[in-house]
Amino acid sequence: MADVQHERIHRGGKAAAPMRGTLLVASGGRFRLTYTNPAGTAVVSDGRTVRAIPSRNGTVFSEAVSNSPFVAILSALFRPAPTPAHTLQGRIVGRSASWTVVEFTPVSPTVLARRIAVTFGDTCPLVRRILLEDGAGNFVRLTFTNPRTVPLPADAFSLPDATVVSP
Repeated sequence: MADVQHERIHRGGKAAAPMRGTLLVASGGRFRLTYTNPAGTAVVSDGRTVRAIPSRNGTVFSEAVSNSPFVAILSALFRPAPTPAHTLQGRIVGRSASWTVVEFTPVSPTVLARRIAVTFGDTCPLVRRILLEDGAGNFVRLTFTNPRTVPLPADAFSLPDATVVSP
């Protein structure tokens, strides 16, 4: 588990208000990103399907893992990657005494992910930051702090029951 700050930066440089929350990650492409700001918003993957629950109207969006921008963004956290569609080629693009940046390029670039830069801490090899550039030149930056190991609740990756709207 880690605390996360999720920022969206539009290609013109205008940034949306950052969102904050916590992230649980498990093998097989399972994750739960629960936002505290805005409260009531979450993105959950059971490894096959990703569902996003916005807080505004309770609508649940659902998509296959292979089409999900969240899985593309978080794919550096999964070993192995959840689907062949998220196969990445990586190269080191920066290094210091305390971190390494690896740029990943999807083998089959999509509108969802043109490239993904991942910052790893060298003293503690955890992912510290993920920056995704999409096909339109927009960016999503996830910054992780306070990593910790916690027992996973049995329902941590259960998909919510709701009326589902698929894109």
